[in-house]
Amino acid sequence: MERMLNGRKTKLCFNDYTLNWFDITNGISQGDPLSMILYIIYNADLVRTAKGKQELTLAFVDDTAFLAIGKTFQEMHEILQDMLERNGGFDWLDLHNSHFAPCKFMLIDFMLNRLKEHPPLVERGATIHPTPTHKFLRVILDQELRWWEHTAYAITKGAHYAMLLRHLTRTSQGVPTRLIHQLYQTVAIPHTLYTASVWLHPTYNSESNALIQGSIKTAKKILPL
Repeated sequence: MERMLNGRKTKLCFNDYTLNWFDITNGISQGDPLSMILYIIYNADLVRTAKGKQELTLAFVDDTAFLAIGKTFQEMHEILQDMLERNGGFDWLDLHNSHFAPCKFMLIDFMLNRLKEHPPLVERGATIHPTPTHKFLRVILDQELRWWEHTAYAITKGAHYAMLLRHLTRTSQGVPTRLIHQLYQTVAIPHTLYTASVWLHPTYNSESNALIQGSIKTAKKILPL
């Protein structure tokens, strides 16, 4: 692995100007297939921060989320502060040449009671106010986990793909129907229905071979090709 990270060069291009080749002395090349494996090793200690049943850590490349489970928001915020302060949180930074900016932290409190007060979390001089929604790994989370915001986002995205595909069929040369269908199946559907098992309720039961009450209205709005 050491040989793979040594002796590498790169150059940058800006408009019509190109820099000379220069050595890469830190990190890996952008888009390097090896980067995903190295990030797993790099983030390992940070992911291990969670201890016990009240804590959970999620990480994918440079996106990390700390989750705390408790009876009150104050209790959960204290758990989050403990996760940040003990080994694996801020201490992890000194060992991995990284940096956290508390002022950029996002905090979301999950609870069905809309009227319950959501106190802020104060961490190292930064006051972090809870937000009603937050996008994490391309999924929009909301405080009540009803997924309305993400559903609206998916419907808009599906409509956008449908519009693009219609434009392709209106070109002077004309794109064959089979290619439009292929684009629909391989590009539009996977992107629009990303994580659908989380936010979209089934409308069909494959075991009983019958329709069931689910996200019928949403399903009709998605990908209106």
